[in-house]
Amino acid sequence: MAKPKHSPALVKFVRRAIRREPGLTLEQLEQRWRAQRAQRAQPGEFVEVDAERLRTVYAEEAQRARQPDAARPRSPTHGRTVLLTVGAWIAAHLVLLAALALPAYLACQRAPPASSLLGSGCGLPLGLTALAIGWLQPVYGVIIAFVIGGRRTAIAQGLFIAVGATTLLFTVVCFGGAVGA
Repeated sequence: MAKPKHSPALVKFVRRAIRREPGLTLEQLEQRWRAQRAQRAQPGEFVEVDAERLRTVYAEEAQRARQPDAARPRSPTHGRTVLLTVGAWIAAHLVLLAALALPAYLACQRAPPASSLLGSGCGLPLGLTALAIGWLQPVYGVIIAFVIGGRRTAIAQGLFIAVGATTLLFTVVCFGGAVGA
């Protein structure tokens, strides 16, 4: 026989009440439920409360509230994994930037200067490459983080942090390269 489905409003009401007041008794909860139902009822309408269903939901939710959250205990190395992910993501993108932009930058540095105008130096291609990488990596970074997020929370958190940090860092490199080099 299938278990009767409880009203989502009832379940939500009970969960919130137990979370706010862990020592709440069933009688107090029933009084509050009746008062809430009476407020929402039309004038003159009879308010019926299924005490058995309320008792069942209360028992289930009280049991759940007493149990420690043992479903997904946090790893003792969670913080370290987040920091390692941030460092690895930024390092990988710095290597990518060096591989894409550094050869052209070094060749430009060896050549005689073509112009003295602001923004016409060797840093402009480096800066634009940094900007392109910095603004494109959130696309695949966020997708990877969402895919991994269900299984590896620490890595996903590290990716979300690293995506933002890399975007900021590479935007700063863009403007620094365009102006300074």
